[in-house]
Amino acid sequence: MKCLKCKRRSRINGSYICYYCHGIDSLISNSGNINIDNFIKGTQSPNNRNCDPLLQWVPFEEFKDLEKIGQGGFSQIFKATWKINKRINYEGTVKRSSKQTIILKILNNSQNVDTEFLNE
Repeated sequence: MKCLKCKRRSRINGSYICYYCHGIDSLISNSGNINIDNFIKGTQSPNNRNCDPLLQWVPFEEFKDLEKIGQGGFSQIFKATWKINKRINYEGTVKRSSKQTIILKILNNSQNVDTEFLNE
């Protein structure tokens, strides 16, 4: 059967939505801020099929070896190792790899986020 949200991908585990749409829902539902929601939705658009989604919620415990590499007025930037990289691609399949170096952006006072804040 097709996913009820995107109408293209197969649904998962008896659910009515695919892994990809489920991943977007779980990421966006945690925000509570319309500016953050719109920013994330823009990066997760199925129209951007040339690459995997760039934003994803990952529990902090999955990172190690944090090294601060920058700071701005709204955020701090760190280089870190993602212990187990698990991503959902546009076909709705889960890709896994071990130990990947990534960049983390930790937002300061993120409860009052605006577009300037997100674009820093």
